[in-house]
Amino acid sequence: MLRDVRPDIVCIATRQTQHAEQIKQAVASGMRGILCDKPLTTTLAEADGIVMACRGAGVPLAYGLDRHWMRRYRWVRRLVADGVVGVMAYGLPNLVNHGCHWYDVALSLAGDADVVWVSGLVDDTAGEPPDSPGRLDPSGRAQVGLASGATLYVTPDGRPGPAFEVLGDRGRLLLSILSRSHNTSFQYCG
Repeated sequence: MLRDVRPDIVCIATRQTQHAEQIKQAVASGMRGILCDKPLTTTLAEADGIVMACRGAGVPLAYGLDRHWMRRYRWVRRLVADGVVGVMAYGLPNLVNHGCHWYDVALSLAGDADVVWVSGLVDDTAGEPPDSPGRLDPSGRAQVGLASGATLYVTPDGRPGPAFEVLGDRGRLLLSILSRSHNTSFQYCG
């Protein structure tokens, strides 16, 4: 299709295990831009290969996550633009299918600063069947250091259900996701 139709931009919306190869094929066929659905990949090596291919050819890659742009998160970003010292993300059920949203929102709330370091742990799933949901998309936790001096903490533990906590110089703000419809409750402690 890429050779026959020759589009300028392509959207990769297939299973994440196919993204790396399909993005590399799109780059090699001369795409001027690529939009990739979430999750981007299932391994760091695949993600590195995608970045190298796109950078090497000068092809912009956009990552299709929507929560980053939701009004409530943009509002919180404006509130914490100055003085953020940390963002906690609670209730992350898994690292791949939901994790991409959690990390995107946490990075966004912290001002989208560059990542300087990461330390984390992926839950051991060696005892589970190869096709079990937990093994295909395990849970885990991480600390992420940002160039701004902020630190992200992401964990499946903590609050009942998904939540973000933003810690700053002037207090803290707790965002609790109330339901699958992503309604959010805000609680500010100044």
